[in-house]
Amino acid sequence: MSSPSNPTESIFSVEASYTKHFDADRNWGALVFGQQENLSVIRVFDMNHLFNFTDYQIPYDVTLLGKNSLVVERNLAYLAMGSSGLVVFNLESGNIVNTFKTDGDTANAVFVEKDYIYLAYGSAGLFILDAATIENLGNWRYEGSCNFVFVDHETVFVANGDGEGFLVLQKN
Repeated sequence: MSSPSNPTESIFSVEASYTKHFDADRNWGALVFGQQENLSVIRVFDMNHLFNFTDYQIPYDVTLLGKNSLVVERNLAYLAMGSSGLVVFNLESGNIVNTFKTDGDTANAVFVEKDYIYLAYGSAGLFILDAATIENLGNWRYEGSCNFVFVDHETVFVANGDGEGFLVLQKN
């Protein structure tokens, strides 16, 4: 890459259909993509050796409409997997270690901050879960569909689809 503002050379690529989201921390990277119905792949990267990766298959669909986000935090990947809910995946062992699903809509996006998981769950609203136990600590519904969530210290930003649109919330 000759300039950060003008990337001109591809040094690595992945051929995968329905490639959805990538996130990384200092040690691990994770890419999720669909393979076939009821089968997706998590490609786990060792960020110290970027081109070393391992593929793990998981029995979940990616959505064709785009919202399958993931967050890498410590050695875990938190995946919003649409109608299958939240999937917590251990990047070291390659195992699913926890899940959260509620009746109704789809898990669109996930954000992890410290000990909490913020899960944008469509018309079911915003869920706050305990990161260690996946216990539901609270659920807030607004008009519309909770599509995306981002947290910055004491402020929660919610893209809320056809309802209030964009909400900025202050934590108590």
